[in-house]
Amino acid sequence: MFKYFLSVFSIILGALIWINFGVGVPNIYSEKVKEPIPPHFYNNSQQSIKAIKIIALYFIPKNKISQQSANWKDSLEENLKKLQEFHNLQFQGRSIISYEILDKPVVGFLDNIEYDSDFTQHGNPEGLRRISAELEQRGIIQGPTSLARSDLDSLSGEYRVVLILYEGVGASGSENVALASNTFMTNPQYETTRATIVAHEFYHTLGIPDFYEIPTAIPMSQDIMGLGLSRPIDNTFISRETLKKMGM
Repeated sequence: MFKYFLSVFSIILGALIWINFGVGVPNIYSEKVKEPIPPHFYNNSQQSIKAIKIIALYFIPKNKISQQSANWKDSLEENLKKLQEFHNLQFQGRSIISYEILDKPVVGFLDNIEYDSDFTQHGNPEGLRRISAELEQRGIIQGPTSLARSDLDSLSGEYRVVLILYEGVGASGSENVALASNTFMTNPQYETTRATIVAHEFYHTLGIPDFYEIPTAIPMSQDIMGLGLSRPIDNTFISRETLKKMGM
């Protein structure tokens, strides 16, 4: 009788073990979670903007030394901080800006008329080209190509941008370099929009185009690259469509 109960008990125990470990336990498969594509240059996923380093400087034509602003550095830093905050919000912390401001103004070799074109209503791109070429020639900055792909950049993963505060006219931006007149920092007319102007030109360095008609200046979007350029930086934005083209 004891042997009978022992046999039954063994069968029941074996069945319970089989049920517990062999039935109803799904196979578990693990998949690697793909890393999201980092934010990138407008319409160019090959150029990451996960980390951006701005080198900012104050450029004065030699005939305008007497017009040098006393508080240029404070004004520049104030607006760069606002750009940092705006950028962090728009890119949800996935693209971070750091910046460095050169301590001393850079005095140009030429008078302002030699940097500016005769027609500056469209932002003075000629001034941007001539000033950046001189800065490169003098070894103050690297050239547009090496600036984004220098040894330091490849090691740090930073996308490098030069921002020129210009004691002259105009505002322009292209890949790696932007220019904004110091007038925007000093004239009360621009008090509420000066940070927006700096940000607008900065975003050209990331490949974002203007969203307004030339030469009429009629805006084609509501964001910072269009109508939003005329608003304080706290009240403007980068459009959803633009952010999608930048990996967001």
